[in-house]
Amino acid sequence: MLESLNLPLVSPSCANPLGAWMTEFMGNATSKCFRVDWIGADWYGGTSATNFRENVMAVHETYGLPRVDYRILSDGS
Repeated sequence: MLESLNLPLVSPSCANPLGAWMTEFMGNATSKCFRVDWIGADWYGGTSATNFRENVMAVHETYGLPRVDYRILSDGS
């Protein structure tokens, strides 16, 4: 199992880390005692630093993990 490597484990990255899919994934990981050290996420929310910070804080508060790793991606605009 990956946990035995003693390396940080990151959740799958998704565009909405506060949505149903990630919530279900994290619930299943918790119920099966799988370790998740960080949340991975994709950011399509534009260039507003305020919006980005608010999203990071909401993810942190939702999952209680010390780190959120984002990939910053263009939304096409």
